[in-house]
Amino acid sequence: MANPEDTSPDSRNAKKPTPTELKKELEKLIKLILNEDDYTVHELNKAICILSSLKEKNARGNETTDEAIMVVSSLRELKIKESVPKEFKRPMSGEIMGDPVVVASGQLSQARNVGIVIRDGHSNDIRMAETYNCPSIEECFRQGHKTRPKTKQELTNSLLTPNNLLKNIIDSVLDNKAVFKLLEPLDVPGNACLNLDLQPDIITTVRNILISNLLKNIIDSLLDKMMSSSLSDQKSSAKTLRQLTKQYPLSRDLFGNEAVSKLLEPLDVPDNACLDLDLQLDIITTVFNISLPQGNKKVVAENLFVIPILINALRTGTSQTKSNAAAAIFRLSELDSNKTLIHESGALGPLIRLVGEGNSETMTDVCAAMFMLCWDGANTVAHREKAVSDGAVRVILRKVKDDDFLDLLLPVLATFSSLPSAAEEMRKMGAVGCLLKIMESGDKDSNAVKSCAAILRNICLYDKDELKEVKQEEAANGTIASVALRGTQKGRKKRHWIV
Repeated sequence: MANPEDTSPDSRNAKKPTPTELKKELEKLIKLILNEDDYTVHELNKAICILSSLKEKNARGNETTDEAIMVVSSLRELKIKESVPKEFKRPMSGEIMGDPVVVASGQLSQARNVGIVIRDGHSNDIRMAETYNCPSIEECFRQGHKTRPKTKQELTNSLLTPNNLLKNIIDSVLDNKAVFKLLEPLDVPGNACLNLDLQPDIITTVRNILISNLLKNIIDSLLDKMMSSSLSDQKSSAKTLRQLTKQYPLSRDLFGNEAVSKLLEPLDVPDNACLDLDLQLDIITTVFNISLPQGNKKVVAENLFVIPILINALRTGTSQTKSNAAAAIFRLSELDSNKTLIHESGALGPLIRLVGEGNSETMTDVCAAMFMLCWDGANTVAHREKAVSDGAVRVILRKVKDDDFLDLLLPVLATFSSLPSAAEEMRKMGAVGCLLKIMESGDKDSNAVKSCAAILRNICLYDKDELKEVKQEEAANGTIASVALRGTQKGRKKRHWIV
């Protein structure tokens, strides 16, 4: 890799493009701009840079070059304006709104102060509320029109609500000083501007800053409403936050400790008094969403309310809420430093009870959370022993004997089987015969069958009598031998040991 500070003669005397080469490149760009609709600001900036270089190299004809630069610069401004989101424009003309207002409607549930609309029961999409430019919609009303100009839906009233948030966002987008300040590196005169590697990063930065500012304003407003004493305000805000954090990954990074506390405020009620299950579902799902980024896991888990509220949701929520709470615990436990905190908070007990309930809607996430929590470096043995003492082996093995959720439960059971206490409990419950039956009848490449072999090996390590039973079965049917050649090298070695 070249040294970025290389000052060798070769690097200082690097060949600069000739006027002929620049003109050929410019010709390609102009053809693209004139003949294609999908050219980008990148091509326009490059054309301006080349024209500026040619202007420096040729003192004559500068007037013509200046005119060309002006035309391409105008095209660039138009292209940048085209990139303004459609929600910022008038529905009919496409012009950017100067005074946005929201038109009331009985069919839409509006959060007017933040300019967001949710279509009740039909979609998870989040869109800006149906907003119009104030002078235009007022003129429609004066002319006696009672339908929406674009959708032709009948208007129930003519109440207009200023969309202040949207106006502020539009103003920030159109603030050339703010946006073009970030674009300055693209406008360096001369040959230097031909190195445009920075441009995609700068454009992305501008986009992300604008979107983040928009999302932060929205989230702050919604979190303030979560502190309201009005249940309807809390529910509408929670639903929007759930959808927002699902649809816009950038929004997840905007939740610090204070924001998380505000989000959970409606669920911090003594003895679950007046707990609204729909509200609980939306909040717990939002916690799951904001737990996805690696940088959030520590902040979210260490908030004093998060783990207790997730554990409470495992006990009191709907099936979907329980599943999402388990999924959130799984995601938070991906960070090793969170695992001890989650264990000490008592999460394993409710997870084990959910296994016993055997609900197909929750089982995948519950097993994933249990499996993750039982891998924690130096604390692994202690965590597994706690799970065994809480009844994990007993509950899981009962489900396995019922032939339920084998691909999910047997890998979890295999993690416990390395403990002598777990292996002994399995032996007493007659696990060996059950496991051999699964291996004989199941898909030899399945996780369930491979987990059975791992469990059998661990049981046989601690009990030679069970090893004899397994050997007798193997002599009669060759069950383990049929699995021994499959899977990883480590797994094959374990199965060969039994044989």
